[in-house]
Amino acid sequence: MNIYGHGKILLTAEYLVLHGAKALALPTKKGQSFTYTPNPGSQILNWKSYDHTGHCWFEAKFDSRSLTLIKSSDNETATRLEQLLRAVARQAQNGWNREGQVETRLEFDRQWGLGSSSTLVYFLGQWAEVNPYAILEETFGGSGYDIACAAGDGPLYYRRKGDSPRIEKAIFVPPFSRQLLFVYLNQKRNSRTAIKPLLNKKPTNTLIEQADALTQEMAKANTLEDFQRCMQEHEQMIQAYINQPTVHASLFSDFPGSIKSLGAWGGDFVLAASASPAENYFKTRGYTTYFAYHDFIL
Repeated sequence: MNIYGHGKILLTAEYLVLHGAKALALPTKKGQSFTYTPNPGSQILNWKSYDHTGHCWFEAKFDSRSLTLIKSSDNETATRLEQLLRAVARQAQNGWNREGQVETRLEFDRQWGLGSSSTLVYFLGQWAEVNPYAILEETFGGSGYDIACAAGDGPLYYRRKGDSPRIEKAIFVPPFSRQLLFVYLNQKRNSRTAIKPLLNKKPTNTLIEQADALTQEMAKANTLEDFQRCMQEHEQMIQAYINQPTVHASLFSDFPGSIKSLGAWGGDFVLAASASPAENYFKTRGYTTYFAYHDFIL
């Protein structure tokens, strides 16, 4: 069995997507592949994970019946994986053949925050023929947009609704895409930690409606100027909600354009939009990992 899941970028409604706001999400070209090779009668599940360089960064062995960990190279990672496997087993009403070997291979750096965990949840759902959103609800939590991206084939609208979210294809083909740059901030943000304080901070209906409207406006913007206006309005909206400074103000106050945080503020990637090339601006400031829109987004 071979399964592939795309990485993810949350363009709009970060944090608010947890409370039902409509988000614009973008699957990335790079993702993670999974291979399951059955070995009936072995009573063992062997697991090996390879990073984007081909290095085996994690391996573990489980009893395939009880899913008890036998040994691993990293106990913390193995514990999280065991938690996921047990959740899948509870969801798999008709049984689930798991004797054999799983190999996972990332196409992007694990530190980039593009969805190594979410593509894993997607794979487990496909492998055991269970709802991946139900697995997520029982384990990591979160909105689930990243699972939709793993399965996606292009930009999509996402609205959380328990384990049955609303997912629609989005027409997002910005004519100014060559003026958009995704920049890695040189630090990974733990999204589970970032969203925890906001899970119980219920936004007003007015705020959700504002986020929905900005999602639609950003998707339909025909000029760079309109798109930048939406970026700035969105940053101000989220800043007021989470009470944190924008990344433009805190890191790039002299940038000649607009910058928007993506997903959990304070790490991973940001989106930069400017009329003139921006690569040198970021390079001279030590941000050397960046991607043009067409090289990055599916």
